[in-house]
Amino acid sequence: MNDESSEEADAEFGLVRRKALERDDNTCQLCGFKSKKWQEVHHVNDDHSDNRPDNLLTVCSYCHMCQHIGLAGRNEEAVLIWLPEIPQGHLHHIVRAIQVSLRWAETATQARQVKPDTLRSAQTIADGARKLQAELRAREDHAEARLGTSDLLDLANIMLAMPDDIYERRGEMLHGFRMLPLGVRQNGNENTMDKIVDSWMDPGGPFVSMKPQTWLGILKSAMRE
Repeated sequence: MNDESSEEADAEFGLVRRKALERDDNTCQLCGFKSKKWQEVHHVNDDHSDNRPDNLLTVCSYCHMCQHIGLAGRNEEAVLIWLPEIPQGHLHHIVRAIQVSLRWAETATQARQVKPDTLRSAQTIADGARKLQAELRAREDHAEARLGTSDLLDLANIMLAMPDDIYERRGEMLHGFRMLPLGVRQNGNENTMDKIVDSWMDPGGPFVSMKPQTWLGILKSAMRE
């Protein structure tokens, strides 16, 4: 059965969504990441029927996950880690650099005619990306040791059960914990992450003007931190 009111609401949001993206210049208002494709729009007060412009915020998919941690946990899109030395927004930039590095290395080595220098660069970049990825994922154990879980769905349910006075102090309690994206973004039954990463490297994308060695520099800098 078709729900006409639901269809009308979707059509209304589609219109105001485009306006919000244009207003914010396709730039995440939380971490500063700019991309012409795959940016999302967040309802600030969590009321998805409230489409007033001042209630709509352009966000990247990772910053949006942070606003819906239970959903991110249920979809296995992210986990909780202990990483007090790196801010959440900076972590998102690092994760994107890892993903782009691995994706570029994969496509570069699958080309029909690959130069030896390209193969070596791809291997070096992929090794650096996987090393950093493993180091970040290892911080999941630290979160479990401190909080008893690294599952974001568990954390969301714990927060729902908190008395109001404790919930208001959740920022203090969760200081130093971060949400680590795992390279999954569910859209219905489809994981769209490969499409998203490819768009970052497409002409006009945020990574297209950066050479692969620059990505490696970002990864090495992150590992030193």
